[in-house]
Amino acid sequence: MRFLAPLLCLLLFTPVWAKDSAGQTRTKLRSFLQRMQAAESRARPIEPMLIAMAKRTREETKEVERRIQLLDDLINQTTRPLGREISQYQMQMDDSMGVPHAALREAYEAMDVWLTAKLSLQNAGVNNPSLDALKKNEPARYQEYQAKLKAAQEKLK
Repeated sequence: MRFLAPLLCLLLFTPVWAKDSAGQTRTKLRSFLQRMQAAESRARPIEPMLIAMAKRTREETKEVERRIQLLDDLINQTTRPLGREISQYQMQMDDSMGVPHAALREAYEAMDVWLTAKLSLQNAGVNNPSLDALKKNEPARYQEYQAKLKAAQEKLK
């Protein structure tokens, strides 16, 4: 009976103590931003090679395949796990950091859309009827991502 009151207090306050403070949360969110920017710096220089299959050399075909593989790996092995980590971190953070976390999630989602558009454009064939739309779509998605990234950075200051 003597240990029941301290045990109940411990059980009630443990979830509160387990949350990261605002400073720890800010640091963690900044590390997420840095990881997003690292993924962006790997994907940004990849430009699509839009050459008809019949006119491609063997080296060009290998290069197209390499670019597609690189973007696919970047999306599936780097950015999507980062998105899951960002979503799961919400349970561990201080409640006062909800707005910066939401801005970071929006920036991540915009980055995911941009990378998917970039992969779609790289994967598109020259005779694809939606090629013009894809060519316009990728830069627009990148601009949206940049705007949301800047907004997330501002909210973390």
